[in-house]
Amino acid sequence: MARVLARGYAVDDEELHEGVLCIAAPVRDHAGEVVAAISVSVLKARVTAARMERIGQEVVRTAAIISGEMGYRPA
Repeated sequence: MARVLARGYAVDDEELHEGVLCIAAPVRDHAGEVVAAISVSVLKARVTAARMERIGQEVVRTAAIISGEMGYRPA
């Protein structure tokens, strides 16, 4: 969990489907509560560690935009 908190996203490494990675980040409401999440699924064979990091950063950025639209303002 500390790793997820530090980077801002979680990775599902073939936990549900063999050969598929999912990268997800939380969406927060105006009170800072997590009310949803967004994720991207990719074929594991087509993703390097560097690309996974870039995708993760983009998922976090997009979740932050959505959260901002919902009134969330980080402290």
